[in-house]
Amino acid sequence: MFDFMTRAAEFRTEFRTGGSTEAHARGINRSAVTRTFEQARVEALEVCAKHPDSDLTSTQA
Repeated sequence: MFDFMTRAAEFRTEFRTGGSTEAHARGINRSAVTRTFEQARVEALEVCAKHPDSDLTSTQA
C-alpha cells in the first residue's frame, strides 16, 4: 500500500510511554513542512508539559 501526499504539509504529535512526546511533519512543500514542524514542536511541548505522566526533570534528548 502506498501513502501519497497531496497536502503542502501536515503534522501530528504523540505522547509516548515514559514521558516523551514526538512531533512529526510531512508534506510535498519543503518550506511548508518546516513551518508545520515548528507548529508541531510547540504543540508537542505543550502536550508534554500538561501530561500527568511527563517527567519534566528528565535529561533525555
